[in-house]
Amino acid sequence: MKKRLFSIMGGIVLSGIMVFAGGAQTICPICKSPVNKNLHVDYKGKRIYFGCGGCPEKFMKNPDKFMAEMKADGIKLAPSPTENNSAAHSGKMKHHGQQASRAELTRRIQPKCPYSGKSIDHSVYTDVSGKRVYFCGNGCKTNFLKNPKKNLIRFEKKGMKFQQTPHK
Repeated sequence: MKKRLFSIMGGIVLSGIMVFAGGAQTICPICKSPVNKNLHVDYKGKRIYFGCGGCPEKFMKNPDKFMAEMKADGIKLAPSPTENNSAAHSGKMKHHGQQASRAELTRRIQPKCPYSGKSIDHSVYTDVSGKRVYFCGNGCKTNFLKNPKKNLIRFEKKGMKFQQTPHK
């Protein structure tokens, strides 16, 4: 009797998972808890949301694995804001009424990686508290994501300036 009851309950739980699988991302790919829209990483043109502060670092250790799992589950990831912005498709962004290339704008505001001091890779960045922070590579980004708000404040206190997060 107990086995049959657990079997029925297991079937109900599994069917519930099947019903909720797919569609927009609502569950963290790492800890499987509901996502916090303030915790995210933009990877390969997609925005991935997480449940807690340690999840982005775990994701960045093997991002393609987690991307494949979400794709297999039918989860549709939101595009990165810059991918959604028609100006970004042309490689241009509006800044104070003038057109500037993304690289030119970043050189004016954030000329180097806040961790290494090396040249930044414009495809490696994260958005925190309305600011876009670029990095030289995923290693520095992972370090930053351990405590993004605290790190942003620390770098701004050192005089670093960061681009405002582009609006959709």
